[in-house]
Amino acid sequence: MTDKLTELLEQTPREIAPAKPLWPHVARQLKQQHHPQQWALAASLLLGILLGGIGGYRLNDQPMLQPELLNGVLQVIASQHQQRLAQLPSSNPLVPAADLQTLRSGTAELQQALQQQPNNQALLELWLWTQQRELELLQIPLPQHQSL
Repeated sequence: MTDKLTELLEQTPREIAPAKPLWPHVARQLKQQHHPQQWALAASLLLGILLGGIGGYRLNDQPMLQPELLNGVLQVIASQHQQRLAQLPSSNPLVPAADLQTLRSGTAELQQALQQQPNNQALLELWLWTQQRELELLQIPLPQHQSL
């Protein structure tokens, strides 16, 4: 069987030439192609300009709250987060300790930045997200081992 296969492989040509030249057709197709990257870039810029203008307009219309009041609210949120963390294990074997530490230090940095800029909505949302992510990581259930 292998001798016949070897014989057939030796009889097959190494290259198969096309019946007609293909490169002129390929070159013509390439010239006719539209460049979707240019359209994507233009659409992204337009979307960014529109959202930036709308977002900037909305941000300017938001009332500035008293920093002392906002810092008090931040302290309450941080305290509630610490209470939730106290109810969970301090680590999870499925989550690398270095990743948890990075997340925790990022959360602390965001909280410090919020104390300097308490009206910064983006910082607040990111800080809340990192707190939620820490809780989620600590609550990842361990896989159950099945016995046979």
